[in-house]
Amino acid sequence: MRRIIGAVFALCVIGAVAVFTGCSEDKPVVITVDTVIANPFTCAFGDTVIVTATYTYEGEGTVNLTWSSDDGTIHTTSDNKIIKWVAPSTAGWYTVTVTASDGSEQATGHVVIEVLSETQTYCVFSSFRSGTWQIYVCNPPDTHVTQLTTIGANTVPKLSPDKSKIIFISERSGLASIWTMDIDGANQQLLYEETGYACLDPKYSNDGLKIAFSRRIAGTGCPPCPTTEIFTMGVDGTNVQQLTDNNYREQDPIWAPDDSRLIIARSQSADDCCNATDIYFLQFDGTLTPFVTGSDYQWAGTWSNEGIVYTDLTPSHLIKIVEEDGSGTLTLHDFGSSVYDDVFSHVGNLLIGDESNGGEITYNIWTMNDDGTNYVVFLTDNSGLSIGDWK
Repeated sequence: MRRIIGAVFALCVIGAVAVFTGCSEDKPVVITVDTVIANPFTCAFGDTVIVTATYTYEGEGTVNLTWSSDDGTIHTTSDNKIIKWVAPSTAGWYTVTVTASDGSEQATGHVVIEVLSETQTYCVFSSFRSGTWQIYVCNPPDTHVTQLTTIGANTVPKLSPDKSKIIFISERSGLASIWTMDIDGANQQLLYEETGYACLDPKYSNDGLKIAFSRRIAGTGCPPCPTTEIFTMGVDGTNVQQLTDNNYREQDPIWAPDDSRLIIARSQSADDCCNATDIYFLQFDGTLTPFVTGSDYQWAGTWSNEGIVYTDLTPSHLIKIVEEDGSGTLTLHDFGSSVYDDVFSHVGNLLIGDESNGGEITYNIWTMNDDGTNYVVFLTDNSGLSIGDWK
């Protein structure tokens, strides 16, 4: 699979309209296709687009959904309301159609997707090069960087699915709060802040509708040990939902490719903010299921259709990839015990991450293929560099 990028596309926007039809004129239509949404509605050759349909059914039978398109490749999922459409290698407009039927009545809907020859790639990251932590952007393969923030400390930038927005943590108000800005640094706005708490690790869902983040009591470090919990909220900062509530350190939420659940890093024991972490699946009802456990430190970096890529710090510092069902674990790269590393993006067959040596003298953003080959340093920063995003 190629990368999943995009923005939410809804009905009544020019270029994609769901059309409803009924096959019977003798009785009322009992099936309607309510929405057909493409994420993204603009993509490049070979990109994967998530297409989601919703429908209303007033009958008592079973509704089946069938999908078709005028080009590209359709891959079904376990949820028949969601497919993955792989764009063809020809620029143009393409229609993906869904038909809902109970055997006697049916309704159809469609969405139109634009395929471009290429789209702009962005790499965002935080650096200490100005003497404070600020956020920078560049357009790979070009390594020329532009500073986007100047006020307070600003870290952990993440791109929205359509790459028009950046979400990040800023301490300009005195609290570690969640802020957003345009891709060029304009329109910097406070999105979420809670008095007495520090926010961490904000990330957009793949459909662009929600944000996951973690939160802990402000002003506490390691030690004393603050309880860190996982939250979600709407992309506009409303409808904040707490998913975990215990004495464990739970942070760094990452969305499943279909946004159906999260993976998080969780301390191996309660009231422990400084030591070993495991990787857990987290459902939106708060249910936690262990996934990668038992060694010293491990935390996930990305979750794509190709698998979950994570860092394992025992005994060396390794980058590994594993299937969602826990099978097929492969070690992709060994950074050695003196290098600290993270993976923060999985684009096409490319992994992107950062590394620093134990003395924190050299910091790199690197790329490599997701089979572990072709490790290349993309950008070096000797003043300090932290995890970012690449789309």
